[in-house]
Amino acid sequence: METIKFKILFGRPDKGTDPRPFIRDKEAISLDLNILESYINEKCGGKEIFLGCWSPKGLDVNHILGSDNLQIEQGTNWFVIRNGAQEIDGLVFPEMSDGPELVTFRGYLGEEGIHSYSNSEDVRAYWANDLMREHNGVFSAAIVGRSGLTLSLVSDIFSIGPLYYRELGDMVLFASSPSLLAQKGDRLDINAWWMRINIGHCLDNTTLSQEIKKVSPATVMNFTAEGSTSKTWFDYSKFPHGEKAVDDEALKASHESFSCAIERCERLNHGMAVVPLSSGYDSRRIFAHLKNRTDDTETCTVRMPNQNGEDIDGSYAPQMSEDFGIKNTKFYVDDAAEWHKDSSQRLFAVDAQTDYHTWAVPIFDNYKGKVVSFYDGIGGDVFGFYGWNFKYNPQTLNLDYRSRILNLDIMDEVKYSRDISEFWHKKLPENINQDLLNFCIWQSSNQISLWNQQQAAPGHLLLCPYFDLDYIRTMLQFSCDKDEEISVQKDILNKFFPELGAYPGTGNLPKAGKEIPIIKEENRMRSLQKLTLIVLKNKGCRAQLKSQLNLKALLLLFLSTFSLAVTNRISWWSTNIVEISLWWHSRPYVINWDNEQNKS
Repeated sequence: METIKFKILFGRPDKGTDPRPFIRDKEAISLDLNILESYINEKCGGKEIFLGCWSPKGLDVNHILGSDNLQIEQGTNWFVIRNGAQEIDGLVFPEMSDGPELVTFRGYLGEEGIHSYSNSEDVRAYWANDLMREHNGVFSAAIVGRSGLTLSLVSDIFSIGPLYYRELGDMVLFASSPSLLAQKGDRLDINAWWMRINIGHCLDNTTLSQEIKKVSPATVMNFTAEGSTSKTWFDYSKFPHGEKAVDDEALKASHESFSCAIERCERLNHGMAVVPLSSGYDSRRIFAHLKNRTDDTETCTVRMPNQNGEDIDGSYAPQMSEDFGIKNTKFYVDDAAEWHKDSSQRLFAVDAQTDYHTWAVPIFDNYKGKVVSFYDGIGGDVFGFYGWNFKYNPQTLNLDYRSRILNLDIMDEVKYSRDISEFWHKKLPENINQDLLNFCIWQSSNQISLWNQQQAAPGHLLLCPYFDLDYIRTMLQFSCDKDEEISVQKDILNKFFPELGAYPGTGNLPKAGKEIPIIKEENRMRSLQKLTLIVLKNKGCRAQLKSQLNLKALLLLFLSTFSLAVTNRISWWSTNIVEISLWWHSRPYVINWDNEQNKS
């Protein structure tokens, strides 16, 4: 293992005297890129990442060398690292002639036609201009300004593109994954932990670590030597308030707007178009627009039966694809060993932020090393011409039913969870679309989107046409009574794509063998049992669990390692607690801050 010490100095030979009088000393840190690569490749399946640092001071860095697959760019007072350098150019766009010193950009902007792997000049030109204008796409961006004087972190409309940060001394660290920002001594955010257990995700900008935050939706954060500011580039009150009735004109407006959104995605022209196709209507509507692209489009389907034995995706999704001459790749329920491997990979890839999405692991493993654009159906069921009263509306939250498993010492800490959720809920304008927008900002951003945003490999572009700003505006114009049943996607398919609307949907699918859901659930329980045993053998995990759980819960957790019946009985709470504990005590310490040296 080779250790290289490099200093990020006060100036560069080609730039002459450094213009920053505020730089008088340096921050001292060390980077272990072997730990970074080992964690990403061995635990997270090789997902795409970036990690950066900016400081108003100079930086003195001890650098433990990684492989040639890491791209490292550095300036006077910053550096950024990304993986996939040997596979594809992109994500990191350093200074060429004029403009920002650095642009880190992951995602896409549909109207401008740029994405993670676009021409450097085009990406840099966009981010050199007004950061407060509307940005129509799904992305995360970090921009180091001229002469390194500023750092700007920019999120998309719902913060679907992951972007996390923390302040460490005078430094600001930023990354696509919260795990990469971990430091020894970080504290678990108990309220975020409690919300993650109760409703399946953290709220707004919180993460499981008190010290690490997610950039809030539609936000530009600016850091300078004088401090930081945070402004939103979009006013949610400017969205329509659902004042128009749903009729044939509404269906036509939706169809025309979504067609435009798809065309913007197509113009990005990045590799093979891949549609994860289910028997539901959201992905089917995307497929309807791409079905004539037989040369550069394919679909993939994961067979995911539910508890009633219905094969939700395995029957009609592949048939639809094949009937239109488009290749379909099918993935089936894994055996117990494969399911456990996939579940563990998913756990670390999504940073324990959700227990969803084990089903998606084979998809990204299959397309690893390939240049593809995934068309994600996220948001399709959300913008459906009516306001939804979602479960995380603070008026409907039941945050107490798991309290019987907790150690009384932390009960006082979690009791504020309802107040926190209500605070974030009230930040949005009160109208029929309030809960719907909260769903996008909270659950879509912090749970649903993780299936691809945190599992995609280098070369994978993730497209979300339902989150096109113009399409959102179109859909939010219309609403109907909450008691009225309207299936917008189905109605639009029947009206504009009747040949696809004729296939059965999720409400009328054939029965599969009853053994399929039983096998899936048994695989999940066996995997949980293995993870529980690993956690209970870990000294740090045991200490953490003793501080969180009461004696009865600890005893049940221990007994579950011997009995699948007990594992199944307590899985409603043990799954989340075990996964979070294992992730917390497995986080990599990629950046080590020499606090004593900085103090001296």
